[in-house]
Order: sequence, then C-alpha cells, then structure tokens
Amino acid sequence: MAGILEMLDYLPKFIDLILKLALLSIAIFFGRISIAGWRTKLDFITRTIGAVILGFISFAVGILLPFDFVPQIKFVSEMLNSFIVAVVLYVILFLISAQSKPKFLTKRDLQGLREEVDFLKGEVAKINNALISKGIQPKAPTKTDIKRIVAQALERANVKNYTITSVEFENNLWNAEIEAGKKKIVAVVDASGVVKEFKEEGFDFSDIVTRLKKDKFFLAGTILAVIFFFSVISLLTPGNLERISETFSFYGVSMGEPGCLKASSLLKDWNDNSSVVDNYKVSISDVDSAIDKKIGKNMNVAPFLFDHPLFVKDNKIYGAFLATNETVDSLPKFLTVLQKGVISGDGYICSVNVEDNTVCDCEKMNNPILQTQLMATLKVYSQ
Repeated sequence: MAGILEMLDYLPKFIDLILKLALLSIAIFFGRISIAGWRTKLDFITRTIGAVILGFISFAVGILLPFDFVPQIKFVSEMLNSFIVAVVLYVILFLISAQSKPKFLTKRDLQGLREEVDFLKGEVAKINNALISKGIQPKAPTKTDIKRIVAQALERANVKNYTITSVEFENNLWNAEIEAGKKKIVAVVDASGVVKEFKEEGFDFSDIVTRLKKDKFFLAGTILAVIFFFSVISLLTPGNLERISETFSFYGVSMGEPGCLKASSLLKDWNDNSSVVDNYKVSISDVDSAIDKKIGKNMNVAPFLFDHPLFVKDNKIYGAFLATNETVDSLPKFLTVLQKGVISGDGYICSVNVEDNTVCDCEKMNNPILQTQLMATLKVYSQ
C-alpha cells in the first residue's frame, strides 16, 4: 500500500508530461495543415519549425475564438476553432505564394527537357564558334572583361570606394557583386558585355508594392493576413492572455504576494501537522469577493479543509480555500471536487490572510508542486 501511495506522488508530474506531449502533438498537427499552404519547396528544418510555430498560433487563437460548437465539451470546441484558424493560415500562405509554385513535370518530361537543352547547347556552341571564326560576332567576354566593363560603368555613375567581390555567369547573364561602403550591389551584364542594370541587395519595399499591384492572389493573401492579424489583436485581452498562459504552461497561474504564504506551502504545513486555529470567525462572502477579484473570475469559494481550515504562520492566521465552478457545501462534495481537480486541474487553491482578507496566492490545481500536496492531503483524509 505504501508503495502505491509513493507512486501516486509522481502522478501530477506524469500527467503534466503527458499533457505537454499532447499539446506539442496537437500543435504540430494544426501546424502541418497551415504550412501545407506554402507552395514552394521548404527544407525539412524550416518546414518543421514553421509547422510548430503556426501550430501554436492556431491553438492559441483557437482557444480565444468565441465559437462554441459543442457547449458540453469545451475542449472539442477549442479544437474545432483551432482547426478553423489553421485552415485560414493555410489559405493565407497559399495565396501569398500562389505564383511561386513551379509547373508540375513528370520524370519523363524532365528527361526530355534535359536532352533538348543539351542538344541546343551544342548547336549554339557550334554557331558561336563559326561566327567568332568569321569575325561576325566578337568573342564572349571573360570574367576579367566583365570586371573591366562594370568598373567603367561605376566610374561613369561616379561611384567611388567600391570593390568587385565576385563575378558569376548564370542563365546567360553575368552577375557581378559589388561592395560600396555599407551597400551591396549586383551588376547584371548580358552575354555580349552590356550592363543591363544595377540592383541593390536587401529588402526593397517597392518590390512588395509592385507585386501587390500586379498579383491579385498576393493582394488577396495580404488583405486576409492583415484582417487575421488585427482580429487576433482584438482578442488579446488580459483575461484571454491568462487563458493562453494557463493552457501552454500546464503549471497553472501562481499569483503570489511577496512576504505571503503560498498555497502549496500552506497545504504542506497542514500535511505536516503544523499548528491550526479553531474558533476564528471568517466571513466567507468577503473571502469570496477577494478571491474573485484576485483571479478575475466569478467562482464558488469554500474552505479547503472543513475540519481545520485555519493555520498560524509567522504570527499571521491563514486560511486555505477552494475556488471552483462547482458548489461545495459539504465534506463529501469537497472530496469529490478535490479528486476531480487533482486529475483535471480545474479550479484554484488559494491562501488567504483571514485577518484582513488579503489573498496571498491562488494556484491552479494542475500545478505539479501543488498537486503533490493535494495528493498528500487526500492520503490524510483516506486514513
């Protein structure tokens, strides 16, 4: 029997680990739905990180949405809401990257294209050699020639203190990278040695504006993203932020006051048979109001321990109180609610300085440290 009771001490931590793994799995599930909307190829690490981030966004926003599809089971409604958010993110990414998806080609198509390209390269090489040998076409410029051509163009543009760091030939164009002070510039030169343009590297807002004007899919995705962003901002009230914090931490919310006794410490004192106080009159209604104000919720408040609810610590009198959505009006009902709370984490345990009704601390019942003390309390009652 003692061995079983000792194993029960680890139950809260085990449940917390299971919940964390479940949360991660749910987030990845929603994230994979969202990231599938991005139409260009992503490497494994980028796709995985993106799935996790988008999954947590979907889950968090889904918790805040007001749609109550299954009122009897809140968790199911939250999952359906999160699925809706994941689909919205999918559509946003799909629209933004719509034109970036390459045309689908089969292996046979690719093999045929390679053969045609290789043939054309050979024919072009023969024609170029013939034109060069007859003096009709000048010899193709080398890297040295491209550096000289770019340098002349920079001098005409009155650019000083520059360095040409590299020159590469790709897709029948020369790209010369240039460093001029803190700027990085790319000079594009055609195969005949004519400078086509200079492009400054880095983010260019004008590119975004140009695409918004020309790409209706990108415009629609951007508008939807802006609407989604401001909708989420409107949901970020203090109460909703607390809900997100509670869901993602799984350790609950501890709202302790400095120099005041925490709820878990209070229960430990009682479990260790520390001094208790009888015949001290407590106004439950005043405590109820103070606790509701502390946790920002209207809940039913009852003395946590019906036989010895008050304790002495550092010359102060503290009381432990249970805040729950259920009505607790008897010891059997209290034990039932307590057993449910240990498993589900619903409800709060609060420590209150009953001399002035100061709420010292309220901890969610899914806090593993608090649950360890709750299990010990249940053992005491079971003896």
